[in-house]
Amino acid sequence: LLADYDQAIKRMAEVIDTATDYVHVQVYIQSWDETTDVFYQALADAVARGVKVRLLFDQIGSVKYPGYRKLGKRLDAIGVDWHLMLPLQPWKWRFRRPDLRNHRKIIVVDGKIGFMGSLNLIDRSYRTRKNVRAGRQWIDYMVELAGPIVTSMESVFAIDWYLESDEVLDPEKQPNSTQSATPQSAALPQPESIHDANVVQMIPSGPGYSSEPNLRMFNQVVHHAKNRLVLCSPYFIPDESLLEAVTSAAFRGVRVELYVSERADQFMVHHAQSSYYQTLLEAGVHIYQFPAPYVLHSKFALADPQDNHCEGIHAVGMLGSSNMDMRSFGLNYESTLFVVSGSLIDDLNELAATYRSVSRPLTLEEWEKRGFFRRYIDNVMRLTSALQ
Repeated sequence: LLADYDQAIKRMAEVIDTATDYVHVQVYIQSWDETTDVFYQALADAVARGVKVRLLFDQIGSVKYPGYRKLGKRLDAIGVDWHLMLPLQPWKWRFRRPDLRNHRKIIVVDGKIGFMGSLNLIDRSYRTRKNVRAGRQWIDYMVELAGPIVTSMESVFAIDWYLESDEVLDPEKQPNSTQSATPQSAALPQPESIHDANVVQMIPSGPGYSSEPNLRMFNQVVHHAKNRLVLCSPYFIPDESLLEAVTSAAFRGVRVELYVSERADQFMVHHAQSSYYQTLLEAGVHIYQFPAPYVLHSKFALADPQDNHCEGIHAVGMLGSSNMDMRSFGLNYESTLFVVSGSLIDDLNELAATYRSVSRPLTLEEWEKRGFFRRYIDNVMRLTSALQ
């Protein structure tokens, strides 16, 4: 678990420096700036030594940040094979719904090492004048993974790559694939103990998945909780099923902890999210607000962490790119990792403890003192919840 923003980017660059065959990068927002330069220089060095680099980023997600217009040319100059995800290019007869976005964050190196999490490839201030003036800094994490799960990550990348490039990639036939003829015991790094071996499953989701797997998995984790539930999301705008699941957990005696930013980076999102606090607090949910001007952008859920020793209780968790909002459940293509055992659950629990140590708890008594105008704005913005 890489919880330091800059160090996570440097670690990904270090792994790319070891690439011998290919690097696959799929990250929603990308910007070549002083913070991410080490990453893109690693890609340039990889191409120079004969490594094939394929890269995807979302057009709408990236277009508003400085340097976007030159990013494609800079990637061309270093030899990266890149494509926009879900581009709006009517002049090329490419028509897409503008409200659909590819929000995934996946990096794979040689089929051996993969990275997933919440971090976009951009300076943690997101480089806009408004953010810099306000002193906003994003708080994120990435998880470094090895083993068969990397092939699942490559499969998700291969689908999105085909949709944008028409090139067919077969993860199982890629050089150095974990599914190659090399014996698994020799090809995969071995954990130091059984406890360190994580059992995980990739859960891709998006508008093309009619069964809404992302929403169902979050609801399942919430219903699974018996003693404690940890929810961390920069945008907590639940649909009715998730709101009912969370409040029901609190009513049945589960300690529910919700970690959010004290102030979101977007006005409408901030107030739409706030409109749910009254219901959550009345149900007994513990809301922890990460102090402004920092933006808590980490996304994960844990049910009963550290409770595996109790009979009949088994901890589970989810992590990845998905927020806990209607947009992530219905309009975004997301990648989520479902964790059923292993050290990742403990690592995320420790991360939540770190967030809690610097966050301010919001009480029902305090919240009920907010003024009429704040209540009005929150309720009006709630009407836009499905679009946030």
